[in-house]
Amino acid sequence: MFFRSLVDVEFIIFEKFGMRSILKESKIFKAFMGYRINKIAVLGSGLMGSGIACHLAGAGFQVILLDLASEGANKNAFVNAALEKALASKPTPIFHKKFKSNIQTGNFDDDIHRIKDCDWILEVIIEKLEIKKLLYEKIESFRRPGTLMSSNTSGIPIHFLIQDRSDDFKKHFCGTHFFNPPRYLKLLEIIPTSETKSDVVEFLWISESIFSANKRFYVKILPHLSQIE
Repeated sequence: MFFRSLVDVEFIIFEKFGMRSILKESKIFKAFMGYRINKIAVLGSGLMGSGIACHLAGAGFQVILLDLASEGANKNAFVNAALEKALASKPTPIFHKKFKSNIQTGNFDDDIHRIKDCDWILEVIIEKLEIKKLLYEKIESFRRPGTLMSSNTSGIPIHFLIQDRSDDFKKHFCGTHFFNPPRYLKLLEIIPTSETKSDVVEFLWISESIFSANKRFYVKILPHLSQIE
């Protein structure tokens, strides 16, 4: 069977939107206290990147949204325009517009160093292997050991992305494929490689279920390529 499991997880959220509080109080979460997610870097502000950033910000997380630097005085013009376009779209990609303040923007030239303060780095750039690998090389210069790292790729074999990466990067890397629009299509594919630590997959499975707010969220855990005949 291609999918190892399809799990339906439903959480009841209290009237006050306290996603992170519930996450921290969860008995299941406490089993994986080696990982915490407070701040997330989303690298790439296209349709999916902006949508994912809005969804995570709406769940109460601090998000840094980075993309290519623009020409001219305002190097964040491209990423800012992409975010505003996403926020203006309908249906809204964010739980409430007030959560826009949870998103900070920047560019790869001036702000890539800010990923050192993030607990999860999520890459959502163009589907070209060599461009992704160049970005990953930059990420390695600033990423803290143990930081979760994932890609939203749907078209590149996931094990290609960890070539030439450090052992720690490989152990904490997997695919996290959201579907568009992320807030409404509540399906996440988690795709580990043969190097991914099992507790990374389990933690993301639990965390993403909680990110879904008060609706059902479906998670498919896919085997890495070597397990597919």
